Amino acid sequence: MSITRGTLSRRTYLRAVGAAGTVGLTGLAGCAGTDSEGERDTANDERFEIAHEWTDEEAQALEALVDGFEAEYGEVEIALDRVSEPSADTAHSEIRDRVIDGDPPGTFQSRPGEGLRPYLDEGAIAPINDVWNTDMREGYLDGPMEAAAPDGDAVCVPIAVNRLNNLFYNVEIVEDADVDLDGVGTPEGFVDALESLYGDGVVGMAHGPETPWSTLQLWETVFVGQHGTSAFDGLVSGDAAEYEQEVHSAFEMVERYAEYGPEDADATGDNEAADRLVSGDAATLHQGDWVARRYDEEFEYGTDWDVVPFPGTEGIYTMVMSAFVLPSGSQSPETAREFLAHCGTADAQQLITSHTGSIPPRTDVPDDEFGPFLRDQMTAFTDADFLTTTITHGSAVDPRVVGELEAVVAEFDENLDPETATDGVVAALE
Repeated sequence: MSITRGTLSRRTYLRAVGAAGTVGLTGLAGCAGTDSEGERDTANDERFEIAHEWTDEEAQALEALVDGFEAEYGEVEIALDRVSEPSADTAHSEIRDRVIDGDPPGTFQSRPGEGLRPYLDEGAIAPINDVWNTDMREGYLDGPMEAAAPDGDAVCVPIAVNRLNNLFYNVEIVEDADVDLDGVGTPEGFVDALESLYGDGVVGMAHGPETPWSTLQLWETVFVGQHGTSAFDGLVSGDAAEYEQEVHSAFEMVERYAEYGPEDADATGDNEAADRLVSGDAATLHQGDWVARRYDEEFEYGTDWDVVPFPGTEGIYTMVMSAFVLPSGSQSPETAREFLAHCGTADAQQLITSHTGSIPPRTDVPDDEFGPFLRDQMTAFTDADFLTTTITHGSAVDPRVVGELEAVVAEFDENLDPETATDGVVAALE
């Protein structure tokens, strides 16, 4: 995933599909928006606007999702609006401003959990407990389902999950160095592995601090690897001062990793860092699993590159989730409820995630449409001992705080001063 900021493009189109044909689960059409004769009651609905963050390539899957929705529910006039991802360095994104100011789209893509806090504080999103039928509740794992209801009422439908705590590696480089990354059990032990991998024109770990969120997500992954999910939960729950030492030790470890990175790291973005794995200039890379979409058939999973959980996070799945939400002032509330119900089906999630480099939050989605890497990620998700949210990508803390944290980390990238960074993180999270 490459974060795009400050852009807006629009594509509006009209679909006319008969109500016959089924995509989704039988009976779901009755959970929202029908009259006594079973017809859709959307007389007051206007054009249905779906605001999303996906790239043009990913948006093709969204169009297919819309086709399936209309095959289930009938003719709808739909506008797909691509907007910039809610920015961590801008306290109010375009969509957030629209929703809170009372001019929302029909539905919009967001991060679940605390990512919805600005809207919850303003009463700007509506509860959708009725959308969460028995089928959905049985199909979702507890982690995404809890993130969908941060204050008790369900307010969104998670539709896609990525894993953050991955360590990608170049198989040839790691094998030639006789390093067993599967056997590295702690972030501290990873330093020894980097020492063995570094040299002869190869850096131990590629990193892209030109985009500060890359360092922020590395730091939080190290924190979880060192101190576990309970400490992470305490850190993001308003008790940051109690975890000052733990915050500091994680920054110290990131500082040590920098010794084994590229000399031009400060001018390296996340995509450039990912490409260094392909070129053989780097042995390892910490990144979300969306990066696998950059690796084509000539750089093959399991042969040329592979992945392990980041050291210390075995059995943990740090979730980066996307969800759709019903704004309180939606101009098409019944259509929105139907769309959200459709997003919660196994069919819809198979379609959207198999084309966006993510996995479904439901565990009953067939894996035959996914490649071997994502099938392995699906297994890791289902088998995980702990599912946790993320600071960097806005589900563990109020996204208005993430901008402050990125500023702290941007300064850390320049001076590699763990003490100053610790003070800044603790102050932001208190």
